Amino acid sequence: MRARTQHASTRLRPPSTPPSARREQMIYSESLSNQHLAYAVSDDLYTWKDQGPLRLAVSPAEHPWLGGRYGAPYVWREPSGCFLMALMGEYSMSKTAYHQSAIGLLASDDGEVWDLAAERRQ
Repeated sequence: MRARTQHASTRLRPPSTPPSARREQMIYSESLSNQHLAYAVSDDLYTWKDQGPLRLAVSPAEHPWLGGRYGAPYVWREPSGCFLMALMGEYSMSKTAYHQSAIGLLASDDGEVWDLAAERRQ
């Protein structure tokens, strides 16, 4: 059984697109034992097709704030068309005796592959 928690829905086509041609994308935290971000798409907001895990081009080894759990994505689309995501991450509890969290900013051109916004070259 999948545990689904926080999600964000983002329009993949411009608002001027007729409603019948719009495609929505929902990004959510999936699973508690092997937590990751996943996404689903819908053309009508009633029927959703699971697309599997998001691809994060961010390594927990290089960015320890992703070493523990991460989730609670908040996604929006900039006027330029780029997607941005605020993502809460948790440092691995094995390295500290107390809970440490951080919020990272990720960016994507297509809503499927994400990297740190600070590392993008515009």
